[in-house]
Amino acid sequence: LEPPKVTDGVNKVPRVLKNQRKSRAGKRKGCYSKAEGNKVTSNYQEEEPGFLDDRDPNYDSETQGEVRYVESIPKLDVGEFECEAERILSDLWSDSCISEAVTQTKDLNLTERAKSDFIRFVIVDSIDQVKSSHRETASEFLAELRYCKIFDIPLYVAAIFAFFDQDLPDLSIDYADCCTILGNFIARLTADECLPEDFRQKCRNKIKEFNSQDLVSQVLSHADAVLVDRKRLDRVWGVGGGARPLNFIRTQMYQIGHDYLLNSDLDEASRCVNELEVPHFSHEMVYQIGLIVIFSMEESAARKMTVLIDHLFKSDQLTVNQIITGLNRLYLNIPELLIDMPGAYQTFNRWLNFIKDHLNCIPNDVFDGMPEKKTDKVLRSFEFLNSKEIAEIRNILWAGNCQVH
Repeated sequence: LEPPKVTDGVNKVPRVLKNQRKSRAGKRKGCYSKAEGNKVTSNYQEEEPGFLDDRDPNYDSETQGEVRYVESIPKLDVGEFECEAERILSDLWSDSCISEAVTQTKDLNLTERAKSDFIRFVIVDSIDQVKSSHRETASEFLAELRYCKIFDIPLYVAAIFAFFDQDLPDLSIDYADCCTILGNFIARLTADECLPEDFRQKCRNKIKEFNSQDLVSQVLSHADAVLVDRKRLDRVWGVGGGARPLNFIRTQMYQIGHDYLLNSDLDEASRCVNELEVPHFSHEMVYQIGLIVIFSMEESAARKMTVLIDHLFKSDQLTVNQIITGLNRLYLNIPELLIDMPGAYQTFNRWLNFIKDHLNCIPNDVFDGMPEKKTDKVLRSFEFLNSKEIAEIRNILWAGNCQVH
């Protein structure tokens, strides 16, 4: 065959070659090279030069050269960041394990902006939690993040400035003591070296830039007042839970029941019980409520206190066992109450009937074991015995379901 002739830059080939299906460039149709197109190479993409797979049978470590493997953790978007932050704080409020929360925060690989938002999120969520123990945990958590060098001082400064602009106006509407709480946080962060000492003065110099100047001024004034005595900063959130004296907790529970008897505000009573942070001691609340019913000797008080117990039970602040325990403790104390309140048994019996009608959660066995009036008359005849001996006799009579004629 004659070689192709070039005319005006175009290869003119003979008609025999022109009509062939074989590619004129020496490669198959749709392929980038001559080697492509077969079953072996068509399913693999070309690898970048200089990078080989160490699991390849033909891999040669000597020809590979120096290779570094860098672990890359993707950044979180806004939606994923909020979900992860809520999960970490939920675990922190439930078990108060600060070290675990710090480790989880470190693994998030947050950006600088996200770290600042995370600090704001911790403060806002601790304010929503209401409990002082949660705020103390939040203060220790933020200080631990600074101690572990996960967050820097500029991040805390940026978070507080953003809190002043975005969160403080709205939170002050929902929480009347928001300025006091934020002032405590600023004082603790300053003492824990998360905020610089001149931070409050810088805020005063830029106070005109904030939307709520009066609120910011209140926050800074309270922070200055708290920082005067730094020895007491560890108790800036108060002593909560079971660390307080037992008599103090009992007095508070009695006061909660007495206030509810006057204003009939169930939500306020429930909030006050929640702030005590002693769920293991809630049976004392039932006992104190029973004392209020007996000393008031009014049917309206018995009805109100029954509604209060029902509300606390439905809000998961009282359990069935705690209600039964409180009632049993009141059973045992009736002989002593009879000395000051002769009609204690009659009032208590009426209150138990209200509880039986309104609370279906209490088993009937509890009410079946209640003493009867004739048994109580037997107890009154033993006036020469002390209260402990009377209680033992009463238990024997109740256990045997004694009937006296």
